[in-house]
Amino acid sequence: MEDFVPGNRLEELLKAAADGDGPSQGPFLRALLDEPLIAVGKVGSGSGLALELWGIGGGESVPVFTSRPRLDAALAQTGFKPADVLEVPGAKLLRMVPPEHPVFINPGSARGFRLTPAGCDTNP
Repeated sequence: MEDFVPGNRLEELLKAAADGDGPSQGPFLRALLDEPLIAVGKVGSGSGLALELWGIGGGESVPVFTSRPRLDAALAQTGFKPADVLEVPGAKLLRMVPPEHPVFINPGSARGFRLTPAGCDTNP
């Protein structure tokens, strides 16, 4: 995996939280809800959106990315061609995820992790 070089504020906070730089998880989780996140899926008529599920770490997860370069890197690794790309504030996007599916933030990245209702898993 590549070295993780942050490309925006959210990724700077992610790196700090993952590296254990002091009490940094709180600021990262707040930013995760406030900052734009990117997901792939199929936009239907009206407000309908079907988020894609990827087989990641032994199960199906909704892939979510902290920046367009993270999405592009994952697409290059997988060869997947998304129908639509959606960028929305984190809290809104996370509310769109069906509760039975975890979210995987930055799959394929050195700072990728699974987010479930029970918490974060950095070793899926």
